[in-house]
Amino acid sequence: MSDASTRVPQQERSRATQARLLEATVECLVEHGWAGTTTTLVAARAGVSRG
Repeated sequence: MSDASTRVPQQERSRATQARLLEATVECLVEHGWAGTTTTLVAARAGVSRG
């Protein structure tokens, strides 16, 4: 059972995910270029599901 006061709000989790995705996207673009960067590659690097 999780205590509501220790749970991270959805908005914070979303911001953290967006930040990870942005960072991963830049890294992929630098390493693989525009043509070599895919959503699958970015999601894997960011540690999130593609959905």
